[in-house]
Amino acid sequence: MSDITMQFPTNEDFNRVAKLNNYYNVFKGLHSKVFKLKSYFEEDSKKKTLLYLAYNVGQIISLTAADFLFGEQLKIKTNESEDQKPTEDKINAIIQNNYLDEKLYQSAVMQDVAGFTVFAVRQKDKTAVIEEIPYDNYYPDFTGVRLGEEPRQIVIASYVDLVNPKNQKKETFLYKQIHKLENSKGKIMHELWTTSPEMKQSEKTELSLFSTELPEEETTELNYLPIFQIDNFKTVKERFGISTYESVMNLFEEINDRITQISVQLIKHLNSKVAVGEGVLSKKGEMDSSQDIFLVEKGDIVPQYITNSNPLIEEGFKQIEGLIRQICTVTQTPVSFLGLEDKGGVEKVETAKLRMAAFLKKIKRKQRAYEAKLIDILKTALFFEGAKKFPDSLDITFTWDLGLPRDLFTEAQTHQIMVESGIESKETAIRELKGIDGQTLQNELEKIAKQDEMSGYQMDQSRKQVPDISI
Repeated sequence: MSDITMQFPTNEDFNRVAKLNNYYNVFKGLHSKVFKLKSYFEEDSKKKTLLYLAYNVGQIISLTAADFLFGEQLKIKTNESEDQKPTEDKINAIIQNNYLDEKLYQSAVMQDVAGFTVFAVRQKDKTAVIEEIPYDNYYPDFTGVRLGEEPRQIVIASYVDLVNPKNQKKETFLYKQIHKLENSKGKIMHELWTTSPEMKQSEKTELSLFSTELPEEETTELNYLPIFQIDNFKTVKERFGISTYESVMNLFEEINDRITQISVQLIKHLNSKVAVGEGVLSKKGEMDSSQDIFLVEKGDIVPQYITNSNPLIEEGFKQIEGLIRQICTVTQTPVSFLGLEDKGGVEKVETAKLRMAAFLKKIKRKQRAYEAKLIDILKTALFFEGAKKFPDSLDITFTWDLGLPRDLFTEAQTHQIMVESGIESKETAIRELKGIDGQTLQNELEKIAKQDEMSGYQMDQSRKQVPDISI
């Protein structure tokens, strides 16, 4: 029996989830001090912007990556004949029924934050259900498994509040969905446990307290676990993908330190002393706060607050901007996405792509990670919907749209040169330029052929109308 069933969750699991929770808090920008500082900078838009970015730069980085990855709908096609595409139609139906486009976008955010995202595929009423698993519900067991190999057992665990029939009090229970392979056959076991004060499993109890419909054990008919981990990026020595935040947490801490220093300086202004002349004071040496107007004699001090003009406050904001730029560099995020660079004017598409080269390569890396696992996810969904055997000759391809502006004039010129040089067909050029395929593409080619035929006819007619002036 593995350690994951003897002691669950393990201390190692708790530590892993705690670290990921820290990354998630950075993503959410959960820093209360920003609300205390906000009122001090209402008249200084640049300082307000820097404070906002300082607390939300993590969220901006992760949401921007998700926008470029799944902001536009992912197109999935098969290599079936143009007349009939039963598998492609079924895949598109699965995507629509599971709202997969929205789930993929949400998963891309968490993949950036936690370093990985997890999808599970299950069957309900002979229909495939695809769902994302939160990182703190996911507990793979790597006991006896080498690095690089898939786990043979995965526990999907969640805490639920239920009324304990023994004492009629609401208590926290641990529901476990245990996926494992036995004799190359997939099996799922459902368990319900009471919890200890440390939120670990204590005693196994009746599953019916949680659900009367769930069986204690069921088979999947699969020879693999229908749970798929999509990593952000990782090395061969890692079990889990690496969070984008892992390499910049020290920079986030530096930002926190700078804001704390600024906050300490500004707190000193809350009880600022007032400089006044003698004419303002009473005989007892006190200032009469009930007066609306003070008469100041010539040469007297005008009443004013003694403020702390510490140059380190301005220096602190410069350091915050520098730290934000460093975070962008390390995470391969263009600084312009945060509004810190305003070049002005219109930028050419190719220039923008060169400036964003490192970021676009990061997005390409993420695309490859998703493609590999999405094929397995869709094949599993098709299996649960009746397609027990996936044809070996069938290929699934993905078309990604980054949402970048296009320079259609330059593209058209390039394709024209390639067509006239004989290294590209007119069909390929139209497909690339207009983004159409199948019957729509064939219809367009027929229209162009008729147009060319008509143009040729009109040219012949015009030639006949030219008088022969040869002697």
